[in-house]
Amino acid sequence: MKVKILLVIPVLILVAVGYAVIRPGTNAASKPVAPDQTGVLQELSTVLHKMDTLTVLTIEGTITARDLVDSSRNMETTFCYTRNGQEAYYRVGRQEMISLQDAYIVVAHDVHKVFLSPPREVVNPMKLSVGKETTLLAEEGYAITRRVNEAGVHISLLNRRHPTCRAYDITFDSTGWIKQTYMRVTDEAHPTDTTRDKFIGIRISSCKPGVVRKELLNSSRYIKISNGVAVALTGYELIKDR
Repeated sequence: MKVKILLVIPVLILVAVGYAVIRPGTNAASKPVAPDQTGVLQELSTVLHKMDTLTVLTIEGTITARDLVDSSRNMETTFCYTRNGQEAYYRVGRQEMISLQDAYIVVAHDVHKVFLSPPREVVNPMKLSVGKETTLLAEEGYAITRRVNEAGVHISLLNRRHPTCRAYDITFDSTGWIKQTYMRVTDEAHPTDTTRDKFIGIRISSCKPGVVRKELLNSSRYIKISNGVAVALTGYELIKDR
Protein backbone atom coordinates (compact mmCIF):
# COMPACT_ATOMS: atom_id res chain seq x y z
CA MET A 1 0.00 0.00 0.00
CA LYS A 2 1.38 3.40 -0.96
CA VAL A 3 0.29 6.64 0.62
CA LYS A 4 0.68 9.56 -1.78
CA ILE A 5 -0.05 12.68 0.24
CA LEU A 6 1.73 15.86 -0.74
CA LEU A 7 2.63 17.94 2.30
CA VAL A 8 1.90 21.52 1.38
CA ILE A 9 1.77 24.69 3.41
CA PRO A 10 -1.57 23.91 5.00
CA VAL A 11 -2.84 27.32 5.87
CA LEU A 12 -2.68 27.98 2.15
CA ILE A 13 -4.06 24.65 1.03
CA LEU A 14 -6.82 24.81 3.62
CA VAL A 15 -7.93 28.33 2.93
CA ALA A 16 -7.09 28.15 -0.76
CA VAL A 17 -8.66 24.80 -1.57
CA GLY A 18 -11.95 26.37 -2.56
CA TYR A 19 -10.10 29.29 -4.10
CA ALA A 20 -7.98 26.85 -6.12
CA VAL A 21 -10.95 25.01 -7.61
CA ILE A 22 -12.19 28.25 -9.15
CA ARG A 23 -10.82 27.12 -12.50
CA PRO A 24 -9.90 29.87 -14.96
CA GLY A 25 -11.92 30.15 -18.11
CA THR A 26 -15.07 28.38 -16.92
CA ASN A 27 -17.04 31.61 -17.13
CA ALA A 28 -15.23 33.43 -19.91
CA ALA A 29 -18.39 35.20 -21.07
CA SER A 30 -19.15 36.65 -17.64
CA LYS A 31 -19.59 40.37 -17.24
CA PRO A 32 -16.33 42.07 -16.17
CA VAL A 33 -16.21 43.18 -12.54
CA ALA A 34 -16.22 46.84 -11.56
CA PRO A 35 -12.89 48.54 -10.78
CA ASP A 36 -13.66 48.69 -7.05
CA GLN A 37 -14.38 44.96 -7.03
CA THR A 38 -11.09 44.28 -8.80
CA GLY A 39 -9.45 45.99 -5.85
CA VAL A 40 -11.24 43.58 -3.49
CA LEU A 41 -10.03 40.60 -5.50
CA GLN A 42 -6.49 41.96 -5.35
CA GLU A 43 -6.81 42.34 -1.59
CA LEU A 44 -8.01 38.71 -1.35
CA SER A 45 -5.11 37.40 -3.40
CA THR A 46 -2.62 39.46 -1.40
CA VAL A 47 -3.92 37.98 1.87
CA LEU A 48 -3.62 34.44 0.52
CA HIS A 49 -0.02 35.15 -0.52
CA LYS A 50 0.90 36.63 2.87
CA MET A 51 2.58 33.46 4.11
CA ASP A 52 4.49 32.72 0.92
CA THR A 53 7.79 33.69 2.54
CA LEU A 54 7.13 32.33 6.03
CA THR A 55 9.16 29.18 6.64
CA VAL A 56 9.01 29.09 10.45
CA LEU A 57 5.54 29.09 12.00
CA THR A 58 2.90 27.11 13.88
CA ILE A 59 -0.81 27.16 13.09
CA GLU A 60 -3.71 25.48 14.88
CA GLY A 61 -7.43 25.46 14.32
CA THR A 62 -10.51 23.44 13.43
CA ILE A 63 -11.96 22.01 10.22
CA THR A 64 -15.61 21.23 9.58
CA ALA A 65 -16.92 19.47 6.48
CA ARG A 66 -20.42 18.53 5.37
CA ASP A 67 -21.28 16.31 2.40
CA LEU A 68 -24.90 16.59 1.26
CA VAL A 69 -24.78 13.13 -0.34
CA ASP A 70 -22.80 11.07 2.15
CA SER A 71 -23.18 12.11 5.79
CA SER A 72 -20.55 9.54 6.80
CA ARG A 73 -17.98 11.91 5.30
CA ASN A 74 -19.04 14.79 7.54
CA MET A 75 -16.39 15.81 10.03
CA GLU A 76 -15.40 18.31 12.66
CA THR A 77 -11.85 18.02 13.86
CA THR A 78 -8.75 19.96 14.81
CA PHE A 79 -5.56 20.52 12.84
CA CYS A 80 -2.02 21.52 13.70
CA TYR A 81 0.80 22.59 11.41
CA THR A 82 4.34 23.51 12.30
CA ARG A 83 7.14 24.27 9.87
CA ASN A 84 10.87 24.83 10.22
CA GLY A 85 12.36 25.58 6.81
CA GLN A 86 12.02 22.49 4.63
CA GLU A 87 10.78 20.33 7.49
CA ALA A 88 7.12 20.32 8.39
CA TYR A 89 4.51 18.54 10.48
CA TYR A 90 0.79 18.48 9.70
CA ARG A 91 -1.98 16.81 11.68
CA VAL A 92 -5.66 16.62 10.76
CA GLY A 93 -7.70 14.83 13.36
CA ARG A 94 -5.66 11.76 14.28
CA GLN A 95 -3.66 11.50 11.04
CA GLU A 96 -0.16 12.92 11.12
CA MET A 97 2.13 13.75 8.20
CA ILE A 98 5.77 14.64 8.74
CA SER A 99 8.22 15.83 6.09
CA LEU A 100 11.81 15.62 7.30
CA GLN A 101 15.24 16.03 5.71
CA ASP A 102 15.69 12.28 5.35
CA ALA A 103 12.17 10.83 5.41
CA TYR A 104 8.48 11.40 4.82
CA ILE A 105 6.25 9.81 7.46
CA VAL A 106 2.50 9.32 7.66
CA VAL A 107 0.99 8.04 10.90
CA ALA A 108 -2.51 6.61 10.43
CA HIS A 109 -3.74 6.12 13.97
CA ASP A 110 -7.10 4.72 12.89
CA VAL A 111 -5.44 1.65 11.32
CA HIS A 112 -2.33 1.62 13.55
CA LYS A 113 0.13 1.96 10.67
CA VAL A 114 3.18 4.12 10.03
CA PHE A 115 4.09 4.73 6.38
CA LEU A 116 7.72 5.60 5.67
CA SER A 117 8.91 6.91 2.30
CA PRO A 118 11.72 9.07 0.84
CA PRO A 119 11.76 12.78 1.70
CA ARG A 120 9.52 15.20 -0.19
CA GLU A 121 9.74 18.91 -0.69
CA VAL A 122 7.42 21.17 1.30
CA VAL A 123 5.75 23.12 -1.48
CA ASN A 124 3.57 26.19 -1.80
CA PRO A 125 0.38 25.74 -3.87
CA MET A 126 0.03 29.44 -4.68
CA LYS A 127 1.77 29.50 -8.05
CA LEU A 128 0.40 32.59 -9.76
CA SER A 129 1.21 36.21 -9.04
CA VAL A 130 -1.29 38.43 -7.23
CA GLY A 131 -2.03 40.32 -10.45
CA LYS A 132 -2.61 37.17 -12.52
CA GLU A 133 -4.88 35.62 -9.91
CA THR A 134 -6.88 38.82 -9.70
CA THR A 135 -7.36 38.90 -13.47
CA LEU A 136 -8.46 35.26 -13.61
CA LEU A 137 -10.89 35.59 -10.71
CA ALA A 138 -12.45 38.65 -12.30
CA GLU A 139 -13.56 36.46 -15.22
CA GLU A 140 -15.39 33.87 -13.11
CA GLY A 141 -18.74 35.63 -12.74
CA TYR A 142 -18.71 36.05 -8.97
CA ALA A 143 -20.75 38.57 -7.03
CA ILE A 144 -18.12 40.13 -4.79
CA THR A 145 -18.79 41.73 -1.42
CA ARG A 146 -16.54 43.19 1.25
CA ARG A 147 -17.47 44.32 4.72
CA VAL A 148 -15.69 45.19 7.94
CA ASN A 149 -16.99 44.48 11.44
CA GLU A 150 -15.67 43.57 14.88
CA ALA A 151 -14.64 40.13 13.57
CA GLY A 152 -12.38 41.67 10.92
CA VAL A 153 -12.46 42.10 7.15
CA HIS A 154 -14.84 39.74 5.37
CA ILE A 155 -14.70 39.05 1.61
CA SER A 156 -17.30 36.87 -0.11
CA LEU A 157 -17.45 35.44 -3.64
CA LEU A 158 -20.79 34.00 -4.77
CA ASN A 159 -21.79 32.37 -8.05
CA ARG A 160 -24.50 29.74 -7.65
CA ARG A 161 -23.91 28.48 -11.20
CA HIS A 162 -20.17 28.09 -10.99
CA PRO A 163 -19.12 24.55 -12.02
CA THR A 164 -16.54 24.05 -9.26
CA CYS A 165 -16.87 26.53 -6.39
CA ARG A 166 -20.21 28.23 -5.75
CA ALA A 167 -19.12 30.23 -2.73
CA TYR A 168 -15.89 31.28 -1.08
CA ASP A 169 -15.70 33.42 2.06
CA ILE A 170 -12.73 34.56 4.08
CA THR A 171 -12.29 36.62 7.22
CA PHE A 172 -8.98 38.19 8.23
CA ASP A 173 -7.79 40.85 10.64
CA SER A 174 -6.52 44.33 9.85
CA THR A 175 -2.96 43.05 9.43
CA GLY A 176 -3.97 40.39 6.90
CA TRP A 177 -3.83 37.32 9.15
CA ILE A 178 -6.52 34.84 8.15
CA LYS A 179 -9.04 33.94 10.85
CA GLN A 180 -11.49 31.70 9.03
CA THR A 181 -12.72 30.57 5.62
CA TYR A 182 -15.79 28.87 4.23
CA MET A 183 -16.36 27.29 0.83
CA ARG A 184 -19.11 25.51 -1.04
CA VAL A 185 -17.76 23.23 -3.76
CA THR A 186 -19.61 21.16 -6.34
CA ASP A 187 -19.55 17.45 -7.10
CA GLU A 188 -17.22 17.26 -10.11
CA ALA A 189 -19.33 14.52 -11.68
CA HIS A 190 -22.57 16.48 -11.21
CA PRO A 191 -21.62 20.18 -11.17
CA THR A 192 -25.16 21.48 -11.79
CA ASP A 193 -26.74 19.46 -8.98
CA THR A 194 -26.67 21.62 -5.85
CA THR A 195 -27.97 18.74 -3.71
CA ARG A 196 -24.57 17.06 -4.07
CA ASP A 197 -22.46 20.00 -2.91
CA LYS A 198 -19.87 19.90 -0.14
CA PHE A 199 -19.25 22.54 2.52
CA ILE A 200 -15.85 23.10 4.14
CA GLY A 201 -15.09 25.51 6.96
CA ILE A 202 -11.71 26.40 8.46
CA ARG A 203 -11.21 28.35 11.67
CA ILE A 204 -7.68 29.33 12.71
CA SER A 205 -7.42 29.63 16.48
CA SER A 206 -3.69 30.27 16.70
CA CYS A 207 -1.09 31.49 14.22
CA LYS A 208 2.44 32.01 15.53
CA PRO A 209 5.07 33.19 13.02
CA GLY A 210 8.61 32.39 14.14
CA VAL A 211 7.47 29.58 16.45
CA VAL A 212 8.11 25.90 15.73
CA ARG A 213 7.12 22.83 17.75
CA LYS A 214 10.42 20.99 17.45
CA GLU A 215 9.22 17.87 19.27
CA LEU A 216 6.81 17.16 16.42
CA LEU A 217 9.72 17.24 13.93
CA ASN A 218 11.78 14.70 15.87
CA SER A 219 11.87 11.46 13.87
CA SER A 220 12.40 9.36 17.01
CA ARG A 221 8.85 10.23 18.00
CA TYR A 222 7.63 8.01 15.14
CA ILE A 223 10.42 5.59 14.17
CA LYS A 224 13.57 4.20 15.73
CA ILE A 225 16.71 2.81 14.13
CA SER A 226 18.36 -0.13 15.81
CA ASN A 227 19.44 -3.03 13.59
CA GLY A 228 17.01 -1.70 11.01
CA VAL A 229 14.01 0.63 11.08
CA ALA A 230 11.12 0.01 13.46
CA VAL A 231 8.08 1.89 14.69
CA ALA A 232 8.47 3.83 17.91
CA LEU A 233 4.71 3.60 18.56
CA THR A 234 3.60 0.47 20.38
CA GLY A 235 1.25 -1.76 18.41
CA TYR A 236 1.80 -0.03 15.05
CA GLU A 237 2.88 -1.69 11.80
CA LEU A 238 5.62 -0.13 9.68
CA ILE A 239 5.09 0.03 5.92
CA LYS A 240 8.11 1.20 3.93
CA ASP A 241 7.97 2.74 0.46
CA ARG A 242 11.59 3.06 -0.65
